[in-house]
Amino acid sequence: MASFFCAIGLLSGAADALISPIISRTLGGISSPHLNIARDIGGVEIYTPFPKVLREQYSSSYIFGVKNLGEEADTYTFTATDDGNSEVNPPSFFLLPQATRNFTVTLTVPAHIGNITDVLTVTVLGDSGKNVTAILRSDVRPNPPPVVVAKIENSP
Repeated sequence: MASFFCAIGLLSGAADALISPIISRTLGGISSPHLNIARDIGGVEIYTPFPKVLREQYSSSYIFGVKNLGEEADTYTFTATDDGNSEVNPPSFFLLPQATRNFTVTLTVPAHIGNITDVLTVTVLGDSGKNVTAILRSDVRPNPPPVVVAKIENSP
């Protein structure tokens, strides 16, 4: 399945937030030695996946992980914004203390945008006010030209 890696440009909702060093962690039964975590102190952690190369006119999904670090259960809402179209599923869910859960962000890349870097900003906000934001940058590439196969017939 997917590894989680909080790679590029992590932010947090709290002024005293930590960005943890790379450590080994298990999230939802998936263990990775390369996790870097954005954390709101006393609140919530977000784990981001490795960036992908995105293609024009295609959709691609990223799986993010969230952990409730608090002493109380909380309902979290997820937002995702980028340079194109993004969709979050599920847009919110309930987490018990110390529980983890994944959510998926699907990006749809429009046609004819060329070689760019897509900047995806994901924010997790709890009803309690706990929040954290992660930024994931992915390269976008044009689709390769179609391959044309021609049949050459020998004439007598």
